[in-house]
Amino acid sequence: MAIDKPLVVYFFSLAITFASSFSQPAHAGYVEECYGCHTSSRDQPIDGVFPNGFGHWRDSQCYGCHREINDIAINLNKGIFDKRLFALPVSRKRLTQLNHSPLSYMHAPQQVVFTVDGVPRFEFNNLFAFLQQPVSLNRKNKPFTTMMAYPKLTKQQLKQIINKLNNRQNLPNSSFESIKTDETQALMIWNQQCKSCHETTIAPYDKQGLSLFSADWIYNYANGLVKNPNIKRTMPVLKLTKSTAKGLKQLFSQFYKTAKQTIKKQNESTPDKLINTSTKLNNKAISYIWGRFFRDGMCVHCHGIEGRAKQYFDATNNTTISHWLNNNSPWKIWRRLELRSLEIETGIQSHTPGMPMSAPALPQPMRQLFANWISQNCPDLSGNNHCNKYK
Repeated sequence: MAIDKPLVVYFFSLAITFASSFSQPAHAGYVEECYGCHTSSRDQPIDGVFPNGFGHWRDSQCYGCHREINDIAINLNKGIFDKRLFALPVSRKRLTQLNHSPLSYMHAPQQVVFTVDGVPRFEFNNLFAFLQQPVSLNRKNKPFTTMMAYPKLTKQQLKQIINKLNNRQNLPNSSFESIKTDETQALMIWNQQCKSCHETTIAPYDKQGLSLFSADWIYNYANGLVKNPNIKRTMPVLKLTKSTAKGLKQLFSQFYKTAKQTIKKQNESTPDKLINTSTKLNNKAISYIWGRFFRDGMCVHCHGIEGRAKQYFDATNNTTISHWLNNNSPWKIWRRLELRSLEIETGIQSHTPGMPMSAPALPQPMRQLFANWISQNCPDLSGNNHCNKYK
């Protein structure tokens, strides 16, 4: 069959355009990532579109890029032609899976509600701690944290984010500072009236997720004095005193602190490397490591495609992976993959986050395969070793 030469040139140039876009250095900071998911412009690619109509998304625009890929997946599964599919760096198998398992960030609210009628929804220090070490908002609904962690976020950056996303207004101070705390009544209310919903799939927030909220919000929301414009209320009105509301805030904060202490201990008890991983890898396993492991493990989301961690290595480029392996300990990667499984157990991210950061932990056999590969000094199919055994 004869192939139209101009058509070949078009697809080749399109592929090159995508490749060059996905090889640009990461430039999005913490602040830009927040804007990319939580503003009305999150559906608009800042840098326009490619010739096939797919958005030229920046790394900070996670929501928009994922939404468009999900849209393409829906069309593909419906048998609808979509020219945006051409040169898209996502396999058809993965696109088929997206029909029932969409990409992350799709539930990120466009508008983060910081205040309602002058009532602060969040307590600043708790929000700051949450962004540094996010928790699963409800472990029964989603056992893993679904947003990126920002362990190096500063309070000044957070103030800037709040000001931008809250109509140029700062988060008001709590009016409950002088209110006496009734921890005894708060614990009784929690056990008798709250936990039956907040420790199941019924409520959107569990006891750790509730640590985000201020005593002001807990009091006003429970008593039905304010409402969240983003969510239809299903919680019955609960008559709380201000002292009890402050006690609940303290209780939720303690739940969060306990989770932080737990993941810290687990982190400290995780070995730096494995001993006695002597399973000999065959060529098929070695080929998989160099060919699909970093993509199947979702590493490319941060370590490639303009990702936030691309300065370490580009997971789509074996040369940069080899360079990193020769200058660093590959056990650092294994350890963070293991740490992610511990984060799932506790529902909170470590201060040095596990990987992949906003997705489920990799299956244990996959992590074990990676450990076996490291133990054999990271071989390739040519018999060359890429790990620095002294690291």
